[in-house]
Amino acid sequence: MSLSQDIEYRKDVVEIIHYCSEINESLQETDNANELKTIFKLFQTDFNVFIEKVQERAYEYRLAPFWLDFNFSKIIKRINKLDNEQIWSFAHYFNSIHPTNSIFFNRNGWHTFAAKKLRT
Repeated sequence: MSLSQDIEYRKDVVEIIHYCSEINESLQETDNANELKTIFKLFQTDFNVFIEKVQERAYEYRLAPFWLDFNFSKIIKRINKLDNEQIWSFAHYFNSIHPTNSIFFNRNGWHTFAAKKLRT
């Protein structure tokens, strides 16, 4: 954003703009944290709805590496409770998010991410 040099109270206007920007960033972080909590709760309570939601094309977290923000032990516990059909859905989900585009997937795949999490 640019302001004219001859604007009255320019310094104050710039300060107000910065303050508003900080508030917006804070609100965005809170919103993102709440959305991740919602996603993880869905994963834990209703796997089928979770899979549908994260695979929607318009869903903002579809390709986001949100798994890094989840508790790995709880992920494993939940996976252990999935039935065979859900495990296949889960595998297809990971296959569909294009591992090379994700920060925790590399040419070694999911097991690299899992190995790092298990060490911590």
